[in-house]
Amino acid sequence: MGLMNELTAKLRRQRSGELAVEMEKDMVLSVKGLEVNYGPINALKDVTVDVKQGSIVCILGSNGAGKTTLLKKISGVVPADKGKIHYRGEDITALDPEVITRKGIVQSPEGRQVFADLTVKENLQIGAFTLKDDALPSSMVFKTDANPRVKSILESEDVPKTIPMTREEIIRNNMERVYKMFPVLKERAAQIAGSLSGGEQQMLAIGRALMASPKLLILDEPSLGLAPMIVKDIFSTLQELNNQGTTILIVEQNALQTLKIADYGYVLKVGKIIKHADAQALLNDQELIDAYIGK
Repeated sequence: MGLMNELTAKLRRQRSGELAVEMEKDMVLSVKGLEVNYGPINALKDVTVDVKQGSIVCILGSNGAGKTTLLKKISGVVPADKGKIHYRGEDITALDPEVITRKGIVQSPEGRQVFADLTVKENLQIGAFTLKDDALPSSMVFKTDANPRVKSILESEDVPKTIPMTREEIIRNNMERVYKMFPVLKERAAQIAGSLSGGEQQMLAIGRALMASPKLLILDEPSLGLAPMIVKDIFSTLQELNNQGTTILIVEQNALQTLKIADYGYVLKVGKIIKHADAQALLNDQELIDAYIGK
């Protein structure tokens, strides 16, 4: 009887371990117990956030809640005083921003921050500086005469899930992808970025991030300062990107629009996560509606 109990317990531990491995594979980003201080100011306090493969996760909160600080830490821009960040199972807590970007975490920053004196095309090309030869998911590869070898693979009867591509092929592919999503950028390719409207600059900022073939796309306040119609178009594009397989983490004050496209949401207040749930549940949360949506 004792041997049977021991074997049963061992089997349970094995199954539990296998389940943990499967869950880890499904988790793109895992932030655990994160604390960030700016001198005496405790900007983030024991923050835990998980982002699953293929999902859209949002971080909601008002100004000063700590949203941008969280994204800066994930991208390696500021150090952590406590806690861990894992990306696809790898500890990236102490890595430099460039290393993190090369691993596939790409951020479109708050305020767009385009290179105002460069053309639209030059801004997009800068976004591709970390690229190297790689295999892209076929859902993110476009048939274009600029990449004849890749085009022939896509036109074959048995299209593989991923397609090995050179750096040059990826750049041409990603440029085509951006132009298809934002046709106005193709029209304005030779135009100086500083002369674009606010909405067009936001499209350029997202397009620049897409040029790096992000596995996790992070967006900081993409709707900030934009007209409602432009905001609707931007969020529609984000939904399309997600449908193509891009995992997205988005920080926003526009709770209503964000929760409509998100799978899961976290509410950050004065550096602490005060609530988290499925996006639909948060949309039906009267307290949240009164605080962030009902304004």
